[in-house]
Amino acid sequence: MQDLSRNADASCQGGATSGRILRSAGLARFWRDRKGATAIEYGLIAALIAIGMLTGLQDMAQTIVDTYQYILDQYRVANS
Repeated sequence: MQDLSRNADASCQGGATSGRILRSAGLARFWRDRKGATAIEYGLIAALIAIGMLTGLQDMAQTIVDTYQYILDQYRVANS
């Protein structure tokens, strides 16, 4: 933490090298931060669940359509 404050003080004085060090410290902190990675992982899990549900619902929808078509056909045969 002292490095960051020392670099911040030096960058306020106009040191070009210190500014680069401060930016690289910020990048290092960004790479260590896991909050964004966790959110992305949850998003990917949700997307996979949604894809699985859609696939299952498509199969189930076709089965339901076939069942109603069978019932309709049987009704028509019984009434003719």
